[in-house]
Amino acid sequence: GRADNDNQFITQIIVMSTTVNLESVRIRLLMADSENKHLLASWLSEQYEVEQPSENTLEGSFDLAIFDETTFPQIDSDRLQSRKANEAPVALPYFLVASTRGVKHSEEIWQLVDDVIMTPIEQPVLDARLRSLLETRQLSLDLQEKNQRLEKFAGVVSHDLRNPLAVAKGHADLAKETGSEESFKKIINSLERMEAIIEDVLALSRQRANIDDPEPTELGTVAKQAWELIEAPEATFESGANLPIIIADEGRLRQLLENLFRNSIEHGSETVTVSVMSITNGFAVADDGPGVPEEKRDDIFESGVTTNERGTGFGLDIVQTVCTAHDWDISISESESGGAQFEVTGIESR
Repeated sequence: GRADNDNQFITQIIVMSTTVNLESVRIRLLMADSENKHLLASWLSEQYEVEQPSENTLEGSFDLAIFDETTFPQIDSDRLQSRKANEAPVALPYFLVASTRGVKHSEEIWQLVDDVIMTPIEQPVLDARLRSLLETRQLSLDLQEKNQRLEKFAGVVSHDLRNPLAVAKGHADLAKETGSEESFKKIINSLERMEAIIEDVLALSRQRANIDDPEPTELGTVAKQAWELIEAPEATFESGANLPIIIADEGRLRQLLENLFRNSIEHGSETVTVSVMSITNGFAVADDGPGVPEEKRDDIFESGVTTNERGTGFGLDIVQTVCTAHDWDISISESESGGAQFEVTGIESR
């Protein structure tokens, strides 16, 4: 039932995924042995983005560094340790290629090495060892994200839910004394707001970081389905001609559109007109409501931010999360009628 689902929400937040997106992994080769370096670069470039800097630098962004027994001792131990510390709590693996187990160095340096492989190298062994290290890094990235979400949701529980709860309690006491119908209405309104906040937080907790199997999806059809979920009998929905077929997760796309539609209705009038139209490299959702002041547009996608007392402040956060999972971009501007226009771009279409 609903209670069981709600009780699982913390569990859902902390579920870990160790799937590594190989296309986005950067491996830095810091090796002096040109033959081994060339061989590893040839193997690894089939799966990863391989960097071969001219100098043994630890600057910039990478997911794993591979050293040999010549380059590793040349880098100051403080630099090696500092680079790992800067990534913490996310793991940054160091992988050493050695020709003998007798490589001489301090115990402190050896403590920085996450794995060692001996030459001659067998590609299946190398692949398995690297994947294990990269899964550890991915797990730590996921854990960091989950912890940030937990902090966010803890703030919701301690702040956003406390206010309507206090209102409900106050009017419950008043209703006991007076039997005021207005107090009962206030209690119901507070409970409905709490329910809306809980539903949005649950929706956020269930968001996956990546889209596994996007498929060709008819934008126009999904937009109409999303509108049918909206309770706004006096509002008007307009669907532009020739809306494209886009590569997307249909369920997540519907969730994005539903939240954009609700945002237009919450911040506009009951008779607001909402339109979905095709734009270059994507689509837009526009309305004829009051719009969003330019000085508030940078913060509009943050959790808990809303300019309307009926909103929970989480709808656009959900929209942003869906866009990020698809590797789309989203921005807000003014529509032709002076309302808000959300533009989703970077979309692959058919």
